[in-house]
Amino acid sequence: MQTLFRNPLAGPSMLGISSGASLGVALLVLGGGSTIVGGFPAYIGFAAAAFIGAFTLLLCVLLVANRFANESTLLIFGIMLTFFTSALVDALQSRAGNEALRSYVTWGMGNFGEANYTEISLLLAGLVMSIILSLVILPRLNLMLLGENYASTMGVNVKKTRLTIMIATGLLAGCVTAFCGPVSFIGLAVPHISRWVTQSADHRKNFMSTLWLGAIVAMACDWMSRMTALPLNTIASALGAPFVVMLVIQWKRFKPLL
Repeated sequence: MQTLFRNPLAGPSMLGISSGASLGVALLVLGGGSTIVGGFPAYIGFAAAAFIGAFTLLLCVLLVANRFANESTLLIFGIMLTFFTSALVDALQSRAGNEALRSYVTWGMGNFGEANYTEISLLLAGLVMSIILSLVILPRLNLMLLGENYASTMGVNVKKTRLTIMIATGLLAGCVTAFCGPVSFIGLAVPHISRWVTQSADHRKNFMSTLWLGAIVAMACDWMSRMTALPLNTIASALGAPFVVMLVIQWKRFKPLL
């Protein structure tokens, strides 16, 4: 996402993908949709709702992407979708019962510790598919760092690459949000840490580095969450927000790596 928009603050939440997954779960838990999947295990209902919500909003973004080639327009549309879905979730929360509201708020805090082996298997399947898609487009991403016009002159199918990026992002965001809740800031901060560690913007160098660093940061946040009994999102936000502020302040130092 940061490469596609050439924006250091870009991520799935800015395109409404994470918000779409949250809305799907909100409709299930707060809107009475749980009666539809009452005969299935809870994690299947949560996963299905999150996937449907994430990919519904992703489809809206893709339709806009086909109509407008400007990245700024696409980004603004994604942010507006985020605000709209947040408004719908707030409306559902205002009318929900105490038990349903408690269930949704608990899910929204994020949690790595409650995923069972079936959920982990499904998450692994989504991860493998996303990794395959990402590996296919890695060389094209390096060309897109210099702009879509340059990438196009070098033979890159920009439209197809953009679609692949969004599908991989939607798949990953949908999986994580479904089973772990809307975990914030890790996906935004880790790519920058990876670039700083490798001192390179080459996606082929940063791909595995980002995967491993992401796992390490996620495990560190989970460990601190367990030690302090604070929600996962509280820890991730407390660590990630100062990093984003530092990124803005130290923009000239980070800019060569973008």
